[in-house]
Amino acid sequence: MTENGKGDGDAQQINEIQEDIKCPIGKFSGDGAYDTFDIWELLKEEKIEGIIPPQKNAIYRVDKNGDLLDIQRNTILQEIEIDGREEWKKKSGYHRRSLSETAMFRFKTIFGVL
Repeated sequence: MTENGKGDGDAQQINEIQEDIKCPIGKFSGDGAYDTFDIWELLKEEKIEGIIPPQKNAIYRVDKNGDLLDIQRNTILQEIEIDGREEWKKKSGYHRRSLSETAMFRFKTIFGVL
């Protein structure tokens, strides 16, 4: 469990969290704080579908030759360009993430972590 605003947020803990999970992971949902190159590379390496909205000012990730990198984030950006951010969130099931966010907020509130 991480604390808000302490510089060691959830995205910085993903490698440690992932190492502790012993079962296969099919999908990973996270908010825009998880939109980092390291996270997308980890998801690609582990063959996990990422459901993470790119930052609103996001640009495509390209290699040194200017070619699009083969990461799901670029595909998501293309989908958002075509259908819009809200439609992507509906199609991807992104809004389901808010259920777990609410549960964790309640847990932290009850046990005084906040």
